[in-house]
Amino acid sequence: MRDIAEEERRSQPQVSVEATPVAPPQGPQSGAVLFVFALLAVGLSLAYRSWRAGKEAPDFHEPVDTFQQNPQESQEYKVALARTRQAVSVQKAIQLKNEGSQARAMVELERALQENSICREPMFSGLHDAREIRELYQMHVRSTTVPPNYAVLLQLRDMLELPARDAEALEAEVLGSGASFSI
Repeated sequence: MRDIAEEERRSQPQVSVEATPVAPPQGPQSGAVLFVFALLAVGLSLAYRSWRAGKEAPDFHEPVDTFQQNPQESQEYKVALARTRQAVSVQKAIQLKNEGSQARAMVELERALQENSICREPMFSGLHDAREIRELYQMHVRSTTVPPNYAVLLQLRDMLELPARDAEALEAEVLGSGASFSI
């Protein structure tokens, strides 16, 4: 049996396969085919749009509403900005009072009160010592109309974080009695 198998193998022709690399087609044919496909895609797109012209299609170039608010319009930003301006105005008021310019210090203190009406928070603690705060409050009580507006005094107390006892003592000292306020 082995002899028969060997004879059959010898009788069959020997085939050898050689592979040679074939380069992709170069020249005008490949570029032309791609161009035709691109034109076909554009033509189909235009035909589809003209077919849908009667229907309302979404406009992809229209800006999308992202529901994001401008950071400068947010309430937190306004409060933080007002609180910072309030601290700067109080700092300027103390500085001007120490320089002897009480009228300009009162203007800065009024600006601080206006900013406080927006943020309704006390100024940053630890920036000034208690003596400067008391002198600023005392200057305000002296320089305002008689009788002082009690609501503004309460706002100033809260802004300067001045204890009620100290504020009442300063008011009594400046005005002579605590009963001269109008509520």
